[in-house]
Amino acid sequence: EMERLCEQLRGVNLPRDASRARGGPRGAQQGPQRHGRSELRIDHLLSRLQDIRVPEEDEAAKRLEVRPVAEVLLSKLQRRNLSLLKILDPDMHGKMSFAALKAACQRYDLGLQEEDFHRLSAALAPDSRQLFGAEKLRRLLQLAGQEAKA
Repeated sequence: EMERLCEQLRGVNLPRDASRARGGPRGAQQGPQRHGRSELRIDHLLSRLQDIRVPEEDEAAKRLEVRPVAEVLLSKLQRRNLSLLKILDPDMHGKMSFAALKAACQRYDLGLQEEDFHRLSAALAPDSRQLFGAEKLRRLLQLAGQEAKA
């Protein structure tokens, strides 16, 4: 079963009956027969599996890294009764400029350092024009609020 699983990982399907694939019993003089199949090394398979990235796990790691920044940002916004969503996207287009977010945080003295902006940028993932979805910022602040309550 393990051999069949490994072959499927390589994209090669073996017949259901593995004994037919091996060609039956071997003679003592013939040595091992491969019938055109190549070996699959476990270390090679493991290294390939380690290279696989799951986007959800990467996003979760970024959220964990940015959580302290988001909590500080949320607490300062709540103390001053401010909403970055209303400031940066008053017409509710759904897109915000990261540069405008940074400028607003500095203008309202929300206490974020340059390193904090790098973490925010990684979590919000702005596009090539430095725009990100307002929903991402809303979710980030919402998660920070849930964590603060817990």
